[in-house]
Amino acid sequence: MKKNSDLFEFPCVDPAVAETNFFISEYCKRHFEEYADKKDVDFILDKFNEYVSINDNDYKKALSKSRQVLINYEQKINNKIIYDFYNIVEDKDEAFFNSWIKRAYKLTLKYKISVFDLVCPRNFYQVLSYIVQDKFHPDVEIIFCKNVSNVGYEFKYDEQINKIAMIIDVSDNNQDSEFLVSNAAVALILHKRRLGLKTSDSDRNILIQASKNDINKNFRTIYSRSAGILIWDLKRLYGCEFEEAILRMREKNLIYREGIQCIESCSYCVDKVACVRYYRDSYANACKAILNSNIYSTSKPAKIRKKFASKIQFLRYDD
Repeated sequence: MKKNSDLFEFPCVDPAVAETNFFISEYCKRHFEEYADKKDVDFILDKFNEYVSINDNDYKKALSKSRQVLINYEQKINNKIIYDFYNIVEDKDEAFFNSWIKRAYKLTLKYKISVFDLVCPRNFYQVLSYIVQDKFHPDVEIIFCKNVSNVGYEFKYDEQINKIAMIIDVSDNNQDSEFLVSNAAVALILHKRRLGLKTSDSDRNILIQASKNDINKNFRTIYSRSAGILIWDLKRLYGCEFEEAILRMREKNLIYREGIQCIESCSYCVDKVACVRYYRDSYANACKAILNSNIYSTSKPAKIRKKFASKIQFLRYDD
């Protein structure tokens, strides 16, 4: 077995792309949980704990490293590999691992995200809480078989010396340097979080400000998507009826209308009909997005999922 290179390379995305990929990733995870072939689920879970060591403190870093194995394998089969892809195995049987990674990569393409990420959906109680507190900044996710926007820069991280290098594409004569630098600052911090590296108070302040700017523009969209996913989880995991799901959200102060927190009892609210319609539409959008593992406009009507067939359930992870 070759020695690990300890060098991880990530395609860089701007905050808007990060937000889109975050939601697509969460839709894919729930699609896998509800619609995947059982043999695919069994295959992934059978070796998941062997190749990925996860606990409350380092699961993000573990997932990041394991995700990179698939990225490097993709480069390898396309004759673009620079570093060896044995990032998460030390004493495993190489022949077996070659066979395993081949199938794992096929399943990654089938379900759009890393097989390691598929079984680690986010806790959307926490996501919604971040949104209503103006602290939402999505994790950087990799969507396979999907072109990532070229934003003029990329990062390379050398774990051995704990340094990140920023490489800027200067071939674009119309490049907006001010825009590039301001977006790169946010993207760099998101990459540090994804790698499991510590962030400073200054880093967190930059993310908070960026999230405020984003929420001011897109609160309804990101809130609606997140509310729809949370209602899906409450119905699927706990068997909640729609009204009970809304009640659970309200108990945690997560009901918002037009960016304003709801403090009234639903029984006496004059906007109850419109409010219920809004959350039903949010849930319907989530149903469509999860069914197709894709993202859709929140303004277009969709059909509501009536029954859940799969008994498979994955633990929801906090940030």
